[in-house]
Amino acid sequence: MSAEPSARLVSKHRLEALYDGIYAVAMTLLVLDLKVPEGIASASDAALLAGLRGLAPRFMAWIISFLILAALWIGHQRLFHYVRRVDGRLLQINVLALLLASLLPFSTALIGEHASHFVSQAFYDANMAALALMTLWQLSHLRGHPELCEPPIPEASLRASRLLCWSLTAFAALSMALAAWNPHIGTAPFLLMFVVVRFARGRESRAAETAPHPDGSHP
Repeated sequence: MSAEPSARLVSKHRLEALYDGIYAVAMTLLVLDLKVPEGIASASDAALLAGLRGLAPRFMAWIISFLILAALWIGHQRLFHYVRRVDGRLLQINVLALLLASLLPFSTALIGEHASHFVSQAFYDANMAALALMTLWQLSHLRGHPELCEPPIPEASLRASRLLCWSLTAFAALSMALAAWNPHIGTAPFLLMFVVVRFARGRESRAAETAPHPDGSHP
């Protein structure tokens, strides 16, 4: 398949700059929902500790959202190492992904404020799953348009990214199911993402070590 005319292509560096900026803002906004408990200016240490314990759902949501956004940002940077040109469809996919990333601070605040409600958990889970599915769409588009990448994205990197995205989608579904039973533990499955990240990147690194060199030789 031939590449798009140059007039319809977008500089990947402009898209990366937009991605960096929106992710930086979204990750910063996450912490704004963490506010010092009110009415404890002259309270005892016990009262302050109790107030901080009351913020536990917000702290948990903040940590999970921040680290998953960080994982998605790192994955995007690794992927765009191979991208040389951005066509119209890839631009659309990334803009939609940024739309969902910019929504995550609201989703996080919602679940932090209303941790005992299933609706807030479902909204948060849907936001997470949608972010993962947008990345899968991007991977599919890049694989179907190899002219956008130089050199081609290694198969090991594609497998690792797909594993991360499908895992995030599965954990979002599991989180929603748990929330239907007990919303207070709904976010727990997302903690497994950090195990999956280590596993996926470890497999990718081992595959890179054993992959043949460009001249056809092996390490």
